[in-house]
Amino acid sequence: RPVTHYGGKVLRRRDVPTRAVMGIRAAWVHPTHRRRGIATLLLRVARERLVPGYACDASETAWTQPTEDGRALAAATCGLGDGTFLVY
Repeated sequence: RPVTHYGGKVLRRRDVPTRAVMGIRAAWVHPTHRRRGIATLLLRVARERLVPGYACDASETAWTQPTEDGRALAAATCGLGDGTFLVY
């Protein structure tokens, strides 16, 4: 199983393809407004409204390779329950 080292952390590739409905390239909130749940709210609303009539589950959300802060946000909001999240 290929392993990529990224920022001191390890990203693993699954052997089984995993469906992603939504891709997140970046989630940015002004520094003076961070840690207030704004990014989490934006992601939730995006998942609910991306596809009319379908609310995409957090586990169906994939990220580009994020920064350390982005990695923490992805794991907290779209994690797969084992500390991992989808990366595209």
